[in-house]
Amino acid sequence: MIPSSAVAVQCVSLSQSFDDAIVRFRLGDGLFPHATIYMARFEYSSLPAVRNTLQETISKLQPIKLIHSGYYQTPGQYIEVSYQRTEELLMLHHQVVQAVKRYRYKPKAPEYESFWGAYEDQQQKYAKQTGYDLAYDLYRPHITLTRYKEGRTPAEFPAFPQADLSFMLPKIALYKADANGAIYEEVATFEIT
Repeated sequence: MIPSSAVAVQCVSLSQSFDDAIVRFRLGDGLFPHATIYMARFEYSSLPAVRNTLQETISKLQPIKLIHSGYYQTPGQYIEVSYQRTEELLMLHHQVVQAVKRYRYKPKAPEYESFWGAYEDQQQKYAKQTGYDLAYDLYRPHITLTRYKEGRTPAEFPAFPQADLSFMLPKIALYKADANGAIYEEVATFEIT
């Protein structure tokens, strides 16, 4: 989910405030702010089908508001802007997963993503079912700001400004992502009207 331009600018600014010496990436350095709906690997040959299916699914959407609920540091040392798991957002997540999971790469033996370390049982189950270890009841809407380098996590949580980073969802996009899950190249964009 692509945030409003105002929220995107704020997220890039927050990400850029981190010292290069302690983080693996910063938004704005060829990487774009986004809130993941569903993350999976797809063969290049399946992208037209994924794009068409997403277009059909997203064309039926009503506007959705993402409500900022704070900040979070994950077990994998990511720093995130967190959003409420509203009924509308969970429904969107389920619709997108159901619509395109059949096109994913290696559906019976998904690639292991090392974002968090070892998968817990529920994560393994969802990775096999959907290709995404944080699907369904593990889904956590967020915008990743950065990820700390191994052994470089500060003792204190960053002091972020008290800005409200809520937004009406303007568009959803299909992107290529790097090994940290950061998006860097647009494949398709779908406007929500």
